[in-house]
Amino acid sequence: MSDHDKATEPAVEVEPKPFATFLIEHARGKTHDELSRAMRDLLVAIDQTGKSGSITLKVTVVPGGAPGAVVVTDEVKSSLPRGERPKSIFFVDEHMRLQRNDPRQMSLDSIANGDN
Repeated sequence: MSDHDKATEPAVEVEPKPFATFLIEHARGKTHDELSRAMRDLLVAIDQTGKSGSITLKVTVVPGGAPGAVVVTDEVKSSLPRGERPKSIFFVDEHMRLQRNDPRQMSLDSIANGDN
């Protein structure tokens, strides 16, 4: 069969290999396991914060040097929602130090002792 005959031949539709199967086989299942853990961590964080997050899988495929060979690498990124960090109120004294109590306000002890 000539190259011209191959080009005009109708393409045979072949079902693709399931992507889930690829994930289980790639890197001996490490990527699949990492994604599974990332999903669990994401769900926990969403439950705790009420905010959204995401998981991104990047798959890179490059020629492998031999006919028909390819090299596949991956990258997994998680963006977990974060809860609000605790806040505290401080006051700045005349020496630029943080104080829990307002240094410009008289304390109850100083009022009771008659300090002015």
